[in-house]
Amino acid sequence: MMSRNAYRFRGGWMLLIALMAWIGLAAPSEAATFKLGHVLPPAHNWHVAATGFADEVKAATQGRVEIKIFPNSQLGSETA
Repeated sequence: MMSRNAYRFRGGWMLLIALMAWIGLAAPSEAATFKLGHVLPPAHNWHVAATGFADEVKAATQGRVEIKIFPNSQLGSETA
């Protein structure tokens, strides 16, 4: 016999799976572009990793999602 918490856990996962399926089916057909800004120079490892992440997202979504990377505080500083 399952405990009350086990039922909640199972129900939560089922809701999450249903929500993910609904989002996948209701995904817009047009492309989405996101901006990712950071304060580091383009030669920094974090920028290189962010650029790789953007490339992987674009490939995984067949170009439907694009992430533009802005180094050197181009979108503002950390305190702004």
